[in-house]
Order: sequence, then C-alpha cells, then structure tokens
Amino acid sequence: MALELNPSGSSLRYNDNEPDCYVSIGHWMWTQFLVLFLVAIPILGWIGLVILAFVGKNATRKNYFRAILLKFLLIALVFGTISVSKWPQIKKYLDRNQPVQQRAR
Repeated sequence: MALELNPSGSSLRYNDNEPDCYVSIGHWMWTQFLVLFLVAIPILGWIGLVILAFVGKNATRKNYFRAILLKFLLIALVFGTISVSKWPQIKKYLDRNQPVQQRAR
C-alpha cells in the first residue's frame, strides 16, 4: 500500500494497486544477514553487491547495498590516495629491508 497525491493535488490517498516496495525490519535483517555472507566471497561478492544495489523492486535493500558499495569505494579511494602519496617512502623502506642475498644481484 503506497501513499500518493491525488491527481487534483488536493489530498493524499492510498494506492492499493501499486506493489509495496518496503519490507519489515525483521524480515529484512535476516535476509540481509545471509546475503552479507555471500557478498564476502572475493570476486563474486563484488559482482553480487553491484547486482543487489541496482536490480530489484525492494527500495530498502537497494539503498542498503548502495551504501555498502559507496563505503567500500570510499575506503578504496582513501587507501589508494595514501598509497600513491607515500609510494617513495614505501619503496625506500622496502629497498632498505631486503635480505642480503637479494641486494647482491
């Protein structure tokens, strides 16, 4: 049951013909709990995360997985930026701490 504006714009009414895109929190939590285990699979999980974020009618689920996708992308961006900006220091540290046999080559 969805709430919508009357075509005349004067009042709100419930539309019973439109499918409900929202589910209860209890049902949603158990479903998403199981789905998060599937998302933890390395490559298939990322593909599944993108699919769950953009496909389907359940607006709550799509928003939740879009937020997770955005969080992962922001973390990757921060780590990537730090890695690029600190690369000379990282390379210097790695070169200094190589085993003796590899330095002779």
